[in-house]
Amino acid sequence: MSQSNVSRQQFPLKLKWACTVHITQGMTTEKCVFDMSTIFTPGQSYVALSRVTTLEGLYITNYKASKIFRSEEIHANISTMNPLSLQEYNVGDLNIVYHNVQGLHSKIIDIANYTDMLVDVIMINETWPKVQYTDNAVTLQDYRLLRQDRSDNCGRGGVAIYIHNTRKAVKVDTAVSSIEHLVVAVESQTNEATKTYLCVTIYRPPTYNISNFIAPFQQLLQFCLQNYPQRVIIAGDLNENLLKPGCHPIQD
Repeated sequence: MSQSNVSRQQFPLKLKWACTVHITQGMTTEKCVFDMSTIFTPGQSYVALSRVTTLEGLYITNYKASKIFRSEEIHANISTMNPLSLQEYNVGDLNIVYHNVQGLHSKIIDIANYTDMLVDVIMINETWPKVQYTDNAVTLQDYRLLRQDRSDNCGRGGVAIYIHNTRKAVKVDTAVSSIEHLVVAVESQTNEATKTYLCVTIYRPPTYNISNFIAPFQQLLQFCLQNYPQRVIIAGDLNENLLKPGCHPIQD
């Protein structure tokens, strides 16, 4: 019986993955390779370049400076907006962060970084409860969670609010059922007096007809202003394109 020699060569490989720039919105990573050859729209390069935590972790292929550009139409419209005066609008005794996360469970590690900013209230849109995860799966140390998932369990939408344990807060029932929203009354105690702020987060998906949205939206606003006329803070994603010519009923 003849004998033959067999040799085998192995190459160590590490699993990697690639995705479009659009899909990476909201991601944070230590390292990434950015191929600029396929950039075709304003702001796309900014999204890709800002995914990594350090410059050392950023690798660029097919670099071309002209691929980094903004939308002049958006820039022109932003230039017409009244500048925000922080002294005029700063609450002072209540620190608030708002974020549309497109998936709370997958972003909870990033959201935890907000706690280093001594934030009192974190308002979240598009929690995307694709699985019925428990509150323990999206917990933040020193914070309690209030959430409003979609009743149809479709894995989209959803809103939530984190309240720091040092703040007294209670969920408020508005009796408005046709809008995804969450309302929380938060107490803030200063040397002068105790103030109560109504923190409201709202999400209107793009598929929700604006004409049908306006009436319950007005009902919600009236409820808030009637009960807390001076201290209502609204943060959310209403998906109204202000650059599109014509009327803007939500803004109006």
